[in-house]
Amino acid sequence: MREVSENRRRRYVSPADFIVAGLVLLFCVASVAMLFFARGEGELSASIYVRGELYETVELSSVKEPMEIEVAGKIPVLISVTSEGAEFKSSGCPDKLCMKSGVLSKNGESAVCLPAGVSLKIESTSSEPEVDAIVG
Repeated sequence: MREVSENRRRRYVSPADFIVAGLVLLFCVASVAMLFFARGEGELSASIYVRGELYETVELSSVKEPMEIEVAGKIPVLISVTSEGAEFKSSGCPDKLCMKSGVLSKNGESAVCLPAGVSLKIESTSSEPEVDAIVG
């Protein structure tokens, strides 16, 4: 009988377990904070390429009023640029997949209208690339 009562009193969680769990939680919070708040994007620009050649670049911070850039060709494309980002506003292509990409506003985002041969990419003037994924 004495052995049973000693087993009942055994603790499964010790104070050291709480310390370790707290440190792990603190590490996770610090990692998330670094990912979201320590991004040095610099100035963003919208670059438009036609058949692989640079057509036009617009600094997003310099855009005061929404502007539209028309790319003429066999398939005309209209790109809208604001201080918040850039998007394909209209396209003469049959499937209109480029328009479904929405507003591009983060460094490295891109969208392409393949039938027209037009691509739109958000680029940063900062030399430091943005973190895409962390593998550990």
